[in-house]
Amino acid sequence: NNNNNNNNSLSCASLLQRPNSWGEAWRVNVQEFKEHWHDFFLDIYYNEENGAIDVILLSMELPFTIIRKLTNPVPCDGYYCRPLVAVSIILSPLWLWYYFNDQFGYDLSSTYIGYIFFGAALL
Repeated sequence: NNNNNNNNSLSCASLLQRPNSWGEAWRVNVQEFKEHWHDFFLDIYYNEENGAIDVILLSMELPFTIIRKLTNPVPCDGYYCRPLVAVSIILSPLWLWYYFNDQFGYDLSSTYIGYIFFGAALL
């Protein structure tokens, strides 16, 4: 069981190394993604600096914070979550489609320009 725990936790050195295979890259990024969200929730619910009102307000704001993190990750102090950046790039065409449709009444998916945006995000 102790050996299993060692395989699941990744050190900082392993995050900085180049993966040897796609499977290893997938495992490293999934682990980094899980650790990011674990730390995020710990900071809300188990941070001693947050009072009861702070926890309630942060909980109410949580759906919007998650959507913002998935569509527009903000790197702080040189740190960024690589999987979060990848997810935001993949979701960016949906955000652009919604923005243009809502603000200008222009449906990007109805023209070839929209297909270029969606295809570029998948590359």
